[in-house]
Amino acid sequence: MTTRKGKKGTDDNDEICRVNSVISNGYRQIIPYTYEFRTYTKRRWLGRPIIEVFCSEFQAYSRDYYERAIEDGRITVNRKTVAVDYLLKDNELIVHKTTRTEPPVFAHPIEVVADTKDLIVVSKPSSIPVHPCGAYRANSVLAILEKDFGHRGLHPIHRLDRVTSGIVLFGKNPSVASMIDTQMRQDLISKEYVARVIGDFPSEIQRFSLVDNEIRCQRESVGEKRKSCDETQDDLSAKRSRVEEATDVSINSHIVENIETTAQQAVSSLSAPSFSSSPAVDVDLPIACVDPKRGVYRVSSEGKSSHTVFRKVSYDASSNTSVVYCKPTTGRTHQIRVHLQSIGFPIANDAAYGGVLLISRPHTYLESSTAVTTVEDSAATAITPVPAAAAAAEEMEPDAHSMEIWLHAFKYAGPKWNFEIPWPKWAAADFTCDRRFEAQDTTAQSSPTSLSPEKPSVQ
Repeated sequence: MTTRKGKKGTDDNDEICRVNSVISNGYRQIIPYTYEFRTYTKRRWLGRPIIEVFCSEFQAYSRDYYERAIEDGRITVNRKTVAVDYLLKDNELIVHKTTRTEPPVFAHPIEVVADTKDLIVVSKPSSIPVHPCGAYRANSVLAILEKDFGHRGLHPIHRLDRVTSGIVLFGKNPSVASMIDTQMRQDLISKEYVARVIGDFPSEIQRFSLVDNEIRCQRESVGEKRKSCDETQDDLSAKRSRVEEATDVSINSHIVENIETTAQQAVSSLSAPSFSSSPAVDVDLPIACVDPKRGVYRVSSEGKSSHTVFRKVSYDASSNTSVVYCKPTTGRTHQIRVHLQSIGFPIANDAAYGGVLLISRPHTYLESSTAVTTVEDSAATAITPVPAAAAAAEEMEPDAHSMEIWLHAFKYAGPKWNFEIPWPKWAAADFTCDRRFEAQDTTAQSSPTSLSPEKPSVQ
C-alpha cells in the first residue's frame, strides 16, 4: 500500500525525521515505529469487500491478521471502523496503522563528495537504497540526508541498486534535477564502475553480440583493440557538444561554477590502478525484464539495446577472481550485472546473477570511517532493537537479500562537470578473499533457458 498526502498536505518526510535509529554491531538499525499506510480506493477495488482487497493486493500479512486489524480498527475507511465485508466505494481513504520494522543496513557513513547551491553528490555505501522503497524507508539515503544532514526536498537524479556502492547525484531544485536527468536518459553522461568477478577475465579483445538468439563472441586483432571504445567515446563527445549548445547556459554554467572546485578535491585523493591500455571486451547485448515481480533481467532479442565495455585490471589466482573496469554507454536496469553474467564472468558475490551469496561484515567498511550517520540518543537507547542486526544477518535465508555486491560506481561525468571517488577495498590488488570461487561456464546458451541465475542465459 502506498502512502499518499492527505488534503491538508501531510508531509511523510516529517514522520521520517521523528524515527529513531541506533548503531549496533556495525549496523544502522531503525527502532520499530508506528506507521500509517494510506491510499485511496482504486477503480478495480470498487464494490469489492475490503478483506478481499487486502488479501489479494497486499500479501505481506495473512487473512487472519487482516480480519483482526479491520475488527480492531487498525484498518479503517475514512478514519472509521468498518465490517470485514464492507464494500469499498469511490474516493475513500483507506488507512492501515501498524508497527513498522526495517531491515538493518551497514553503519558506514554516507560521505558528501560535493555540496553546492543546486546539487549534492554523495558516496553511497552498499546495503542502503537511494530512496524509500519496499521495506526500507528511514534506512534510505534520501531519508538519512534529510534527518542527519538537514537536506530537505532533494530530488534523486538517478539511482544505484541497494547492494551497489558509489556516486549518487541529488538535485536541490527541480530544474537542475530535470536537466541532468534528461542528459542521463539521452546517454550523455559517462559512467564508470569497477567490479570483482569470478574467473580470469579475458586479456584479449572480444566482442559479444546476439545473433539468431545466440550470444556470439568475436575475437579481434590487436590493431582493433581500441576501435569500439574510441568510437563510443567519439559518439559521446559529439552528443555532449550538441547538448552544451542546446542546454540553458545560465543553469549549466551555474552548476559548473559551483562544483568545479569540490570535484577536483574529490579526485585528488584517488589512486586507481592504470587499465586504459588493457584490451577491451565489448558487450552489445539487448536486455529485457523477464520477471517483473522479482525484478529479474536477462539478455533477450526483444530487449532494449544495451552496450558495456569491460577491461581487465587484475587477476587473483588464490580466489579465482578478477577486478574489472566497466563502462556502460547505455543505462539499463542491472545492465553491468546481466552483461557480466551473460559472458560467463558474474560478479563474485552477486547471487541474483550467477555469483555466490556472502554474509558481509560491516567492520570491513568501518575501519576507515571517522563518523557514523546516526547517534544513539536518550529516546533510542531506552529501547532494545528487535531483532539484533547481527543476529538478523546470521538468520537471513540465502536468497532473502544480500547486503552488498562487488560493484562500485566511481566516476560520473557530464557536459562540463565530473565527479570521481576512490575505489573500494575489495578492488585493491592486496585484497584477500577467504574462499576460492568456482569458475563459471562461459559457453553462451543457444536457446531460451530458465530463470536460474547460475548460468549465462538467453531469453
